[in-house]
Amino acid sequence: MSRPMRNVLILQRVLPSYRVPFFRALHERLSAVGTKLTLLYGKERRGEVPTTTLIDDEWAHQVTNLYMSLRGTTAVVQMVGSRMRQSDLVIVEHANQLLINYWLLGSRSPATRKVALWGHGRNLQSPTTSGLREAIKRTTLARADWWFTYTDGGRRIVEAEGFPTSRITVVNNSVDTARLADAIMSANDGTIAALRAQLGIDSRNVAIYCGGMYPAKRLEFLLAAAVAIRALVPDFHLILVGSGPTQALASQASVQYSWIHYVGPKLGVELATIYRIGKVILMPGLVGLVIVDSFIASLPLFTTKLSAHGPEIEYLKSGVNGIATENDIDAYSMAVVDHLVNEDKLSSLVEGCIESAKLFSIEQMVERFAQGIDDCLSVR
Repeated sequence: MSRPMRNVLILQRVLPSYRVPFFRALHERLSAVGTKLTLLYGKERRGEVPTTTLIDDEWAHQVTNLYMSLRGTTAVVQMVGSRMRQSDLVIVEHANQLLINYWLLGSRSPATRKVALWGHGRNLQSPTTSGLREAIKRTTLARADWWFTYTDGGRRIVEAEGFPTSRITVVNNSVDTARLADAIMSANDGTIAALRAQLGIDSRNVAIYCGGMYPAKRLEFLLAAAVAIRALVPDFHLILVGSGPTQALASQASVQYSWIHYVGPKLGVELATIYRIGKVILMPGLVGLVIVDSFIASLPLFTTKLSAHGPEIEYLKSGVNGIATENDIDAYSMAVVDHLVNEDKLSSLVEGCIESAKLFSIEQMVERFAQGIDDCLSVR
């Protein structure tokens, strides 16, 4: 007897461009085993990042997000209507600001619909694990039927709160590494030379910053370190890729210094071509999925030891596939200089990136997520 169709709904506050390939691949993987996936996603608050990418897939629907602020705290109402009524499993982000989570977790009935949380277990950008907000996270954490954690570190956080290991799936958060690798390979000598000429770069000592531009990314620190690096490596250049609330810092620096180049947000072959002329990625602030880019592009990433990194910082092994220095501009800039002028040291990190690239892919992430969905729906 064939298994009846199962309905899974994933609700996302926003749909960043890097997440689209994952959801499309997950939809295909689940369809192959008789599971219907519905994705609901909203739009970002004006001026914030990440921004939503609109897609026209028939199984994905944009919903309205209503943002409310009270004494510095933001709450979000996601207008899903009746769309989740027939769902056997609803997967939501573990975020205090999402008001629908309290209703889902408070009224859940595993016999009719299960609720899974997707996240880290706590706010990794918070300087403390105490306080009301973290207490709320711990309370909601325990109410779920299943957990999808970004990394193994997230699993340990959730386990430490008493949640059963058997009901946790570690997905190893990633991006579409195959597409990025293909784009990097397709960036030929002609396009690379054209970009160098356009930017006025005739050096090999080129660093890349690629990511959102907001306070946690610490562009001020990066720019100060870049000036210190340039003083010791006279042909050093820095390319800044991205956008966001603090992008004016990047724009102003590119006007002030001829060796700093702000190019705005880039994707696909354009981004891959930029990666091809770089030697390293500089990200002294919050590190997230860019670490996977660094592995695929064979560009060692340099960051600082902060408590506020994204969970993907677990992928970085300092001295093996990248570098994490003390939180000090001099220490950071000297580490970059040391590797730019010492080819053997840099080559060792490049080899580490190449090996690490084999461990993370969107295909592996999809398979883990799909297996977790099947396990969740199979448990009585």
